Amino acid sequence: MRMRITPLLLGLLLITTLLMMACAPVAPPAAEEPAAEQPVSEEPAVEEPKKLELVLYTSFVEERMQPLAELFQEWALEEHNADVDAQWVYASTSDNFSRVQAEKENPQADILTTTGDRAMIAKAEGLTEPYKLSNWDDIPDFAKDKDGHWWAPSILPYLILYNKNLVSAEDAPQTWVDVLDPKWKGQIIIRDPTQSGTGGTIALSFMAVLGVEQGKDFLLRLDNQVGGRYHESSTKTVLDVARDAYQGALWNEAFTLRVKYEEDFSNLAVVYPDSWMTAGLEARMIPKGAPHREAAELWMEFEATALAAKDMMKEYDRPVLGSKVPSAEVPEWLQERPTEDLPIASVDWAKIAEVRQDWLNIWSNEIKGRGADYVAANPDIPEYKIVDDYLVSP
Repeated sequence: MRMRITPLLLGLLLITTLLMMACAPVAPPAAEEPAAEQPVSEEPAVEEPKKLELVLYTSFVEERMQPLAELFQEWALEEHNADVDAQWVYASTSDNFSRVQAEKENPQADILTTTGDRAMIAKAEGLTEPYKLSNWDDIPDFAKDKDGHWWAPSILPYLILYNKNLVSAEDAPQTWVDVLDPKWKGQIIIRDPTQSGTGGTIALSFMAVLGVEQGKDFLLRLDNQVGGRYHESSTKTVLDVARDAYQGALWNEAFTLRVKYEEDFSNLAVVYPDSWMTAGLEARMIPKGAPHREAAELWMEFEATALAAKDMMKEYDRPVLGSKVPSAEVPEWLQERPTEDLPIASVDWAKIAEVRQDWLNIWSNEIKGRGADYVAANPDIPEYKIVDDYLVSP
C-alpha cells in the first residue's frame, strides 16, 4: 500500500528533526593559538669610556713625546675603554728628578722618566710607589726593581759620534782612549754631567768601569780636550756636530740616530767602541702619592707591550722586551748592531746610585776646568785597565 504523506505528517517530521538538532551536543569552537612573539632587536649597551688624566715628567722632546702619547691614548681606549688626557712636562732628567724631590709632600706627576740609578735613589728616598706589571716575570732582572718600584723599558748605549764631512771613517776615534789624542783637542764636546742625567751617567761610567782613580785621570784628560767647557743642551750637543761646529761628541745612541735620520743629517756617523761600552737604563716610576694612579698604571702596562717595543725601535731605542717584535719588523739599524753584540759592561747601577752624588761632587770640585794643568803635569796617557769594583759579578 502506498503511504500518503499529508501536510500534517510533514509538519510533525520537520518539528521532530529540529528538536533533535537542538538537543545534539555542540563541539566547542577550536581555540585560537596565540601568535608567536617576534624577537625584539636591541643594540647592546655601549659603555662610555672612562675619563682619566695623566701627567708625565719626561726628557723626551715634543717630536718624540707627542706621537708616543697619541699611541698610548689609542691603546688605552681600545684595550681598556679609557679616554686618557695625557699631559707632560719636558725637562732634563736631572731637572725633572729634582722637581719630584721638591714635590714630595704635594706630588704632581704620575710618571717620571729617569735614569736607572736615579730611580734607585728615588726608591731609597721614599719617592716611589711600587707597581708590578701584569707581565712582570717577562722583564729581565737587570731592568727592574725586585719590589716593583721602577722598571726600564729600554737601554741607552753611550757611544762616540762624529761628522763625516770633517772626519773620515779611518781617522775617527775608535776607542775612548782615542778621544784623548791631542788632535781632537777643542774638537770634541760633551754634556755637563751635573745638568743632565745622561751626561752625568756617561761621565760617571768611566769611574764605574775603570775605578775611581783611573776614572778621574781619564775625565781630567777629557776636560783638557774640551777646554773645561761643557754644553748645557742635549740637543745642541748633537746638532753642533751635525752642523760642522765640532768634529765629534760623546752622547747616547738613540738621540744621535734620531737627529741623523729624522732631521736628515746624513753626515753624522757613530762609533761603537769595541773595548767596552756602558748603557744606561731608561727607567719609569710612579711617584709616591701620584694624583692619577689608575692612568699611571695604564702607562706602565702600555710600555711593556709589543706595540710600544716596536715604537721604541722606530725611535732608535733598544727595548728590553724587543723579542716581542717579529724579526721581520725589526728596523735595519738594530739588525746591523744587535744589542747582544755590543760589548756592554755589566755596571752595578745600584752601587752607582749610592755614590752618584759623591762622584758628581768630585767632578765639580776636582775635575771641571782643571784638566789643562793636570795634563801639563802628567802628559803620558796611562794604559787603563777595567776594574770590577762597580761591576756585577757574572
